[in-house]
Amino acid sequence: MVFIKELNKDFVMTLKSNRTVALSLEDKHQGHVVRMDAPPLEDNTARLVFTTGLSSR
Repeated sequence: MVFIKELNKDFVMTLKSNRTVALSLEDKHQGHVVRMDAPPLEDNTARLVFTTGLSSR
């Protein structure tokens, strides 16, 4: 992930359902996170989330 971010690129990846994410950048800065399986999401849809515990640097 570090190499991809150094190229100023974004990417899509799958996450395990027990991974915690923030639903907005503001939530991430405030430490408000939810489990990946908590927000309602229909099949075959994408959602922008901010990961926690994964370093992009």
